[in-house]
Amino acid sequence: MSGQAEQWLIIGGSGGIGRSVAEEAARRGKKVAFFGRTRKKIRALRKYLQQRSSFVAAYRIRFGSKRTLQSLFRRLHRGPLPDVVVLSYGPFVERHFGQYGFDTWYTMTTHNLTLAGLTVESILPRMLARGSGTIVLLGGTDTDAVKGYTQISAYAAAKTGVSVVALSAEKAIREYERNHGPGKVKVLCVCPDYVQTEYLTTDQIDRFSRLAGTNGMKTAVEFAEKLVSLVLLSENGDNKVDDDNEVIIRL
Repeated sequence: MSGQAEQWLIIGGSGGIGRSVAEEAARRGKKVAFFGRTRKKIRALRKYLQQRSSFVAAYRIRFGSKRTLQSLFRRLHRGPLPDVVVLSYGPFVERHFGQYGFDTWYTMTTHNLTLAGLTVESILPRMLARGSGTIVLLGGTDTDAVKGYTQISAYAAAKTGVSVVALSAEKAIREYERNHGPGKVKVLCVCPDYVQTEYLTTDQIDRFSRLAGTNGMKTAVEFAEKLVSLVLLSENGDNKVDDDNEVIIRL
């Protein structure tokens, strides 16, 4: 089953983009496990997925607690190894630079960047030993390059760092394969265009729709369809990565 993208794990799967990814994977007949925060959403998604997938596992986690994050990483180290891991969790805050304060900077970096780095460190060595697997980290809109921002500095700084995590993982994969032979392991950072989810306010949707231009914002379902297709094509294709453009992908 390894290398066939049959077993999916979505971290942050009970809402937003993560929920749509879980639903799309199940629609395509994949086995799905997910971590989420909200009991009501977890129960609703589990019931929905059980009607479409032969295997569903749901876990609740409070991402804000250091202790529960440590528990998550112990589970990633020791639990069943999926074929595909998608890290979709990542809080978003708009605030002018200089008005964030300690708590917001800590939350943005811990939940968006530290979570990504530790997820890869927990899963990648096991995938390399097996010889197959894909890890997908969600970046932010336009965070595939280093830029300055007026209202999303903390969020964008952390999400830009996620690209560094993915590129560093790719170097680790190349080094491992030089010593142990080629495999089919990839770490991707996917930077979405503007995507509408239930977490955005009406004002944010209006502003982001204007920024998205004539194409408009994607729905979470539309983005999930593209993401799952990308992973399946990646799993079936050549593992060789020639440049950074194949690690950091705008979608």
